[in-house]
Amino acid sequence: MQLNVNHNIEEKFTLPKIFGKCLGLEACDPSMMQIGSMQKKPKQDLNETEIIQYINENLPLFGNLEIDDRGFIFLSIVNEYIYELIPFLEAESIQPPPYFDGIFAKGAHISVALISEMHNTFNKELYQEEIPFSITGCYSLEPKNWRDIETVCFLTVASPKLSEIRQNLGLFPKMFDQEFHITIGVKKRFLSIHEILTHQNQSIIIKDIF
Repeated sequence: MQLNVNHNIEEKFTLPKIFGKCLGLEACDPSMMQIGSMQKKPKQDLNETEIIQYINENLPLFGNLEIDDRGFIFLSIVNEYIYELIPFLEAESIQPPPYFDGIFAKGAHISVALISEMHNTFNKELYQEEIPFSITGCYSLEPKNWRDIETVCFLTVASPKLSEIRQNLGLFPKMFDQEFHITIGVKKRFLSIHEILTHQNQSIIIKDIF
């Protein structure tokens, strides 16, 4: 069924509170997870200007649209967005997000449409060209509901083409009216023995911690 799209939505800047949970910690679904924030607002990275300049001079500002076998649509980008940018981040003990192994591995990416949003057929053949985007900021926040992660670092992204693709699918231009983003690093939180033993995937978590 075609969803009604409000083409007069007020354009406003809202930082993302949704992050892909393609975790190597557990065999989980890379659908999105509401993590919220324990901070009043995400913290702007002190090296934001340097990070954006490095991206503009050294990394491709485009990606290829992909869809997995369950219907999760994302823009695949080069993994250098993670490996080359982590050294710039102000936050300490940041490591790559766990998007690189396991059954739901995606690598560096920009989430475009969630599995739960997809009500129409997506024809990937219509989007074979590289899709451009620009980087608008670099931030970190303390996730509220992502229990194993203390800090998430991410880039905000502007891409009229991605918004157009969502509208062609009968969706709102932006996911939950929030900015597109690239998660570039996470800091894992120390888990207490109680948290480890009560975790539903305790054996995998223990292996990861040690």
